[in-house]
Amino acid sequence: MNPASELKSAYTACNPDIPLSSGDERYVDLAKVRGEEQNFVDIIAKAVNYTLPEDNKCYRQLVTGHRGCGKSTELLRLQTKLEQDQFFVVYFDVELMLDLGDIDYIDILLLIAHQVEAAFRNRKIELDSNLLEDVYEWLADTVLSKERQKDIHTNVGIEAETGVAIPLFSKLLARVSAGIRSNDLERQEIRSTLRKEWYVFVEKLNTLLDQARTKARKNDYHDLVVIVDGLEKVFYEPERDGNGNFTGESTHSLLFVKHAEQLDIPNCHLIYTVPISLLFNANLSHAFDIDTPVIIPMVNIKKAEGVEQLVTLVKKRLVIKDIFADRTLVEKLVKMSGGAVRDLMRLIRIACLNTNTAQIDLNSVDRAIRSLMREYSRLIQEKDIEALRNIVQNKRVTGDEKFARLLHNRVIHEYQNGQPWADLHPAVREIKWVMDRLNDST
Repeated sequence: MNPASELKSAYTACNPDIPLSSGDERYVDLAKVRGEEQNFVDIIAKAVNYTLPEDNKCYRQLVTGHRGCGKSTELLRLQTKLEQDQFFVVYFDVELMLDLGDIDYIDILLLIAHQVEAAFRNRKIELDSNLLEDVYEWLADTVLSKERQKDIHTNVGIEAETGVAIPLFSKLLARVSAGIRSNDLERQEIRSTLRKEWYVFVEKLNTLLDQARTKARKNDYHDLVVIVDGLEKVFYEPERDGNGNFTGESTHSLLFVKHAEQLDIPNCHLIYTVPISLLFNANLSHAFDIDTPVIIPMVNIKKAEGVEQLVTLVKKRLVIKDIFADRTLVEKLVKMSGGAVRDLMRLIRIACLNTNTAQIDLNSVDRAIRSLMREYSRLIQEKDIEALRNIVQNKRVTGDEKFARLLHNRVIHEYQNGQPWADLHPAVREIKWVMDRLNDST
């Protein structure tokens, strides 16, 4: 893809919601300017290769970082690297398949089964038909009404007549996944039923995964690796008890800490993304038996190398001299992004829409920055001032829940330079009422 040379194509080229596919020429390795000695992709790939299947062990890893820091792009690279190392890799993004405002560990485990089965079918590797029939009959009888089962059989019959039949088991998993995503009542029914039948459900799930691993090895793959992306975007909400009082828990800790044991159930190599709000939760590492989650810090824009690398990233997408009236405007947006690739892309797109000329000029850059400032101003509450003051003074985040929402919303950025450190998003430092409150007691 050639770099964009006019505003309309520049706007499209900077879409922050589309990760770069592996091998995309626009990719820039930011590991060094994030303060990492080695890209985590290489480290995880090595660890998977070192985990020998004959020991019957499965590798686990959690990947975290601010939303929009480039996790998906890196995980797609990891998928390709592992496939080159002859692993059967199933990658999927839950954001495309589940409601991130209402997500449960049951949903994730069902989705893993669905995606693994679909991946083997798409590559024309047949799983044992007797096994699939057994799992189908149990799952259908357990979670689907007779009417819903009849609908599946009817649709399979119609598809068979047209020559595009999808196996019955595949239709069942697709039907269950669709119910979890789009139907509140059905979602609750499925979850409740499978919790009651938990041990049988676990047995069926792992029987399916064991069969998939066996088939993978028989087809010259070393093993099966599942990468579950998008979980870091699960909505953050503090939990309340029956009296409306805050419990100290959140939707994040309930899913990933309280139910870590359940998410750890799948018998295969498994990589989850998790919210950065859980960065300091030691129980998370213990539950998944890992040393520490992989953290993708922000690019350090306080160093010239960090700014230059992000300018290079922009240059891969845009012809800077055609899009910007002056190169210094790119650097201004880079510094205002705080090293967050997503915010950098968003700032460029907003500037594209706010210019009245053929190029992005100083006025449109300033408008884009003000737009970002307004957004972050709305995210900050009076009760956050103490936490923000702590960041200004000490440059560090602790495990206190008061930091969790601010990390999740990128109000606070995590960086790495031998030691982790934190800072306010540069846009926050431009918000007058916030800085006035911080300066009141500093």
